[in-house]
Amino acid sequence: MIQYTVKFWKTVCIVVACAGALFCGAILTLVAMRRPWIAPVRGVRLDPVRPPVPLSELGPDSAFRLLVQAADFSGIKTDLPSGVADRILTQAWSELTFSNVVMLLEEAQTNLALFARAAGAEDQRAPLPPALDWIAYPDSQGTDKIKTLLTVSALRRTAAGDCAGALEDVKLLMRGGAVRGLVVSFEGYQQAAYCRRGCAALRRMACHGSAAQPVVQDALDFLHAFEQELVPWHEVVRMQHAWFKGMLPEIYGAPDEVWVGVFDRRFALLRRFAPLMGSNPTVTQQSMDALFSHAVVIAERPYAQAAYASLGMAVTCSPWELLISADPFGRALARLMFSSMDHQHSLHAGLRADLGLTRLVLALSLYEAQHGAPPATAADLTLEYLDAVPVDPFHEPDPLRYVVGSNGTWLAYSVGPGGVDDGGRADAGRDGPDIAVSSESDLLLGVTWY
Repeated sequence: MIQYTVKFWKTVCIVVACAGALFCGAILTLVAMRRPWIAPVRGVRLDPVRPPVPLSELGPDSAFRLLVQAADFSGIKTDLPSGVADRILTQAWSELTFSNVVMLLEEAQTNLALFARAAGAEDQRAPLPPALDWIAYPDSQGTDKIKTLLTVSALRRTAAGDCAGALEDVKLLMRGGAVRGLVVSFEGYQQAAYCRRGCAALRRMACHGSAAQPVVQDALDFLHAFEQELVPWHEVVRMQHAWFKGMLPEIYGAPDEVWVGVFDRRFALLRRFAPLMGSNPTVTQQSMDALFSHAVVIAERPYAQAAYASLGMAVTCSPWELLISADPFGRALARLMFSSMDHQHSLHAGLRADLGLTRLVLALSLYEAQHGAPPATAADLTLEYLDAVPVDPFHEPDPLRYVVGSNGTWLAYSVGPGGVDDGGRADAGRDGPDIAVSSESDLLLGVTWY
């Protein structure tokens, strides 16, 4: 009996030893197979002109701190009705229809004053959050209310004949939106949304002939200066990289429950075992530096639809590819960050298209007021009102398109994200509509990417 017991345990030990050897061999094989999943592009500048900073470096007069105060509507009882933000641009103005918006406008003068101070603040740097789940950014609902209130104020003043005052509202709306997009997030959505409202208000003012020519010229000059100051897309990409670099220690140090709450359980599990798989902050930073070097190169080229698809393919991988990657956690993070990069790129180009088309509309308004009819070509506007016909950001270096109908109507448009000239059709499909505005509509059509 004892003999059989000894033999049994010998067999168990041999099996365990063999299993251990096989396991160690598998681990060593995986380690030998591990390799970086993307190679860097040499000589690419990654540091932005305006990097984010720790929150403690931002004083009370910084744009960020002032936006936090401006977004606080907790002491105001009146609220916006559902859907009013879209209706104010697509429906005829009615004091009765938007009466509670008017009440809120009167109650929120302190908020608007703080927003104006934020728009003009010298310190417009972005803060690095102290925690991954930090929720002390300016309340998005609060700043969205400010966006709506300034739009309403501009439309009311236009209807009352105070177009100069309306223009001041638009200037604050767009400058404040640019600052909010800069100090709160780098994806560009907020800036595009603010500018869309401001441009729509200016087009409505110009197309309805309610503004005097000096006010329209002032608006045209403002838009030209605003467009020149717009943060270029390649700098936005660099700012995203700087934000990630500054947040990397927190990304690795955040507790699992934060990861589950902000993202999902898979990332929390992968982060937990990341050190055993070769990932650590240093390695992940190298991976992201390499990835963003490609992103910056793409950003410095003219716009192309789905330009970041190749990077999307690089970060998308099978479980096996993830396992043998030298930085599996970094690769998973990259997939999370780059999932919306093409959409962000389209937003930024769409913002520039909106600005260019609105400049064209204002110049056309001035030309028609002086000559009684629209010009035969957009080039005629460069003789007095424009330095050059605005470039189509979706088809550089070509200018925006302009067509005059036989009955004196005109159509101005961009070819849109698809890059195909559909003659100004804004219903050519989600990926390919032109972005158009005409003498018969002050709405910007085809803006599905907003």
